[in-house]
Amino acid sequence: GPGSRGGELILETDRGAYRIFAHRTGAWSADTLVLVHLEPLFAEPLSDAEIVERYRLTPRETQVARLLAAGRSNAEVASDLAISPHTARRHTERVLAKLAVASRAQVADALLQR
Repeated sequence: GPGSRGGELILETDRGAYRIFAHRTGAWSADTLVLVHLEPLFAEPLSDAEIVERYRLTPRETQVARLLAAGRSNAEVASDLAISPHTARRHTERVLAKLAVASRAQVADALLQR
């Protein structure tokens, strides 16, 4: 608005980049209002609880989803979780259905906050 001043800065951290917006109203004085907005430029992974609530995955399906998001094959999922390859395949099928994705490659994106 009239008299407002704004600025934007991109801050790089180990976690990712953030956009910082700062706006002030009027001239600098004891009554000047400064608003600062911090916006992550990366998506945060959902917590296990958020995955269970959003997609209705079981705890085991959540484990499988995280492994699929990391690019693991069914054989690797089976080995990592000490389950049979058949069981890993069945879990993978249920995870894909519950996340409403067509491929394993889309699992990682589904597990990010939007």
